[in-house]
Amino acid sequence: MSKAHHNQLYYDWWRQKYSRCLFCGAPGEQFHHFQLVGAAAYSGTMPRRYSTYNAALLCHECHMALHDFGEKSVIKRALGGERQLYQIMMGRHHEFMDYLSGL
Repeated sequence: MSKAHHNQLYYDWWRQKYSRCLFCGAPGEQFHHFQLVGAAAYSGTMPRRYSTYNAALLCHECHMALHDFGEKSVIKRALGGERQLYQIMMGRHHEFMDYLSGL
């Protein structure tokens, strides 16, 4: 994976603004790059899977659950489904763009 796909400023902004797990609210520890919303077959405007902008901060337990049980089931249980994840992620992208415009 190329470093060109990573924006440390975004990761730092996310940790400062959203330090809790996206799914359960525990302290966030690890970023997860979502396959479902970043897959080539997905028709939305989310960046591709390994892009910084397709990542969210999760606690270790929720991160492992995604890998152990699959994204679709964990996202459905935690957020209600993929559409909700997409809406959250796009909202945060807009917040980050507003943050950048203020720098």
